[in-house]
Amino acid sequence: MVQALQDFVPVLVDGDVEKGVCGRFQVGGYPDTRFLDASGKQLGAVGGYVEAAAFLKEVQAARAKLGKEIKPTPAYAKLLKSRQAMDKALQKQDYAAALDAVQAIEKAKHEGPEARAAAKAREGIAAAAKEALEKAEALAAEGKPKEALETFQKAAKAFKELPEGKAAAKRAA
Repeated sequence: MVQALQDFVPVLVDGDVEKGVCGRFQVGGYPDTRFLDASGKQLGAVGGYVEAAAFLKEVQAARAKLGKEIKPTPAYAKLLKSRQAMDKALQKQDYAAALDAVQAIEKAKHEGPEARAAAKAREGIAAAAKEALEKAEALAAEGKPKEALETFQKAAKAFKELPEGKAAAKRAA
């Protein structure tokens, strides 16, 4: 992100004091980020708090108007790719792939919205794993060994990295 902003100079404006500046750019709330060229022409704006990826898109759009292309660092690009993979896997309820993506995000040791989303996803996946294991155990208790075995096998495959997945693998063996 820092690299993406290297062609811009931050100027902090106190909205209570610099009312003329806020009026000129129609600032309606805070935080408010404006991208200007050297002549003061507005190239882009971000109002309010936004995710890092959305902010980066706005920086890229403003920088493109300056005639310079922004490319995220390889590490950040990898982080964004992992986030997209995680979101896609969660949509499909592909928990094994989602866990792989969560682990890639965690490995990046990047604080921010991607890390928070990964933590939330891990919690949701753990809840789904617990639910799957309970379902398989209930089927076994109901005297439905075939269905229970299939459910244990699916849980073992989907949640292999979690304690519930390992427990399901033991029950399926």
